[in-house]
Amino acid sequence: MNETTVKKFDAGWKKHQQEKLTLWFNEHLHKINVHINNLETDLSDGIILIKLLEVLTAKKLPKYHEQPTFRSHKLENVGVALKFLVDENINIVNIDSSDIVDGNLKLILGLVHTIMFHYSISIPDWEFSVNPCPVYDVLSHVDVSKIKVNGLDLNPGSWITSEFTVDARATQEMVKNDYKTLKCSIYDSTGLSIENFITYQKNGLFKVEYTPFDLGKHSIELFYDNLPIPGSPFIINVVKICIPGNCRVYGPGLIRGIVNMINYFTIDLTDAGTGGLSVTIEGPIDDEASTQIKYNEDNTVAVEYVVNTIGFYDVIIEFGNHPIRGSPFTVEIIDD
Repeated sequence: MNETTVKKFDAGWKKHQQEKLTLWFNEHLHKINVHINNLETDLSDGIILIKLLEVLTAKKLPKYHEQPTFRSHKLENVGVALKFLVDENINIVNIDSSDIVDGNLKLILGLVHTIMFHYSISIPDWEFSVNPCPVYDVLSHVDVSKIKVNGLDLNPGSWITSEFTVDARATQEMVKNDYKTLKCSIYDSTGLSIENFITYQKNGLFKVEYTPFDLGKHSIELFYDNLPIPGSPFIINVVKICIPGNCRVYGPGLIRGIVNMINYFTIDLTDAGTGGLSVTIEGPIDDEASTQIKYNEDNTVAVEYVVNTIGFYDVIIEFGNHPIRGSPFTVEIIDD
């Protein structure tokens, strides 16, 4: 799937979900003679969101700005709604007031889905003049509010395979061909799709594996029986990480060396992430090793050293302030 295809697909999915959820909003807001046209913009001052929650819960929310003129007023209003949701024990991680005020449509759709499924509200079978993407149809009989996502690292490392589980075992209805019912889409910060692998384990338990490459925010969208799982899309931030255990070292200079001659070995940092490298050579008293380190373009490091006394030396290699596997290495220095 190329970048253009991904962006068209993503735009179509957003439009489809926005239309359905706007109708759902209006289905409940009509009770107080309120109507919205666009989820992306109409929730920005927080008032509509507050009114919806009051309709759904029959509770009065705390005081808010009824005529918000400034951005600060809008942020405070949305904050009132989000705090109310937290007090209702609704999980709304990875979203704050500015996301709603600034019209972050993906996060808005995720929030609305979370609200909808928390209150176990049935969704009518609306018809549309557009041709929606069937994979993302929100019509289903399955109660996805009971599905849990476990082990999702919100700050995974780039070039490192990460995994998490989706536990649908608590759903009351078991779906036919259950292994086909979980769908996962992962996009990087540019909108490009990241390949992922779903392993069906048993009775509604799934394992999802993926390997991000680019740094920054990624979106993970999870659907079960065509319904978004609560909290979806999940926003993660891919970072550079340091894994000293993934450093590889090789070369004759790690086993045996010759006094007053250049000895050498190589350190391969390809799968080790990012971190500071240090090489220390310790030997007989008062003998200082002369060491040179050269960083190569292929993410390897060439190390050369010269010592002036025969005997046994310790080569201490640390990456990210932690010893790599096998360090310290004991090297015997002999006469030529």
